[in-house]
Amino acid sequence: YRKAGYIPNGYPHVPDDFIATELSFLAAQSKAALDAFSLGDSEKMKAYVSVQKEFISLHIGRWIDVFAQRLASTDFYSSSANLCKELVLADCSYVLPMLVS
Repeated sequence: YRKAGYIPNGYPHVPDDFIATELSFLAAQSKAALDAFSLGDSEKMKAYVSVQKEFISLHIGRWIDVFAQRLASTDFYSSSANLCKELVLADCSYVLPMLVS
């Protein structure tokens, strides 16, 4: 987070590895990449996407599948957990490789 200049909501009272914190970070990086793309700055866009790719591979991408599986047995959170997992995995396996070579 520090390297990207990101200060999570609730810092320092919310854990850095809280799912909402990690998803918020990815959302912020996605918005910054989209803003750079809109301005025609492909280098900046690629830099933001590269940060996302690294973050997914080192953090949320390592545990999101297990997280979703554990919540699958609950009626209330199952759909949300699976949607979250699918979005993260799609980001990692489809969008990021297309943008960062």
